[in-house]
Amino acid sequence: MKMLPFGVYHYQFIVDELRRYAPNLPCEFDESGNAYNILDLQEFVPEAPESLSEFESPPSPISSYDSQPLNDGDFSKPPPELPPQLRTKILDEQSLFVRNPRSLRKPSHTLLNHLYKKDGSDGQSVALCSTHRFLQKYVTVVLYKSVHR
Repeated sequence: MKMLPFGVYHYQFIVDELRRYAPNLPCEFDESGNAYNILDLQEFVPEAPESLSEFESPPSPISSYDSQPLNDGDFSKPPPELPPQLRTKILDEQSLFVRNPRSLRKPSHTLLNHLYKKDGSDGQSVALCSTHRFLQKYVTVVLYKSVHR
């Protein structure tokens, strides 16, 4: 978008390689009889409205809410240990890549951009896993490290 300085501008439209003007907009004719539309840009400072109440939406009626308000019992419950979307981990799944490399399924959006850690069954190693999306492709990186140096 080009910002024009304040002033009066004359313009025409080019339609089918012919110069035209819009007769329903302000226009002016030059000495040759060519018509030009006029755009008059003036410095305008809007006045501040005295009250913003005319821009506010009316409050919604209480009857439009269908949930009951929270009570003390709702606050006494402990939060879940892990959201249900994050219970499935890439490191816990059986690899289908060995049988057919094209059989890998698209990872869930909840698995993207998270770092997962899994201790080895022997206690001697640890695995870190992260999946990232690049346009239509998904890249999963798994790093295995020995616990001992």
